[in-house]
Amino acid sequence: MNLVGHREWRATLITHYGSLEKFPDARTIRIMLGFLREKIAEELQFRDTLKDHPEERADWIEHSNPELFDALDFVAELEGWLNDRGLVES
Repeated sequence: MNLVGHREWRATLITHYGSLEKFPDARTIRIMLGFLREKIAEELQFRDTLKDHPEERADWIEHSNPELFDALDFVAELEGWLNDRGLVES
């Protein structure tokens, strides 16, 4: 699964449960949260490797920022899901 793989997972979740709020499994939420954080870190790490190549870096940022921001928004949603239930991340 790549950085945008969560979109398919989220769509399946919505199909089966109607919304993220109705999803009952904290363990799965934590797994997806870990996955997204890992992929976001990889994305930012790769971006840093382009710091000596400003043209390529600008192109990469232009094309990857929408996906990155979408993933960051979903991280916030998942963290909210845990917080709403009084669950502390491990």
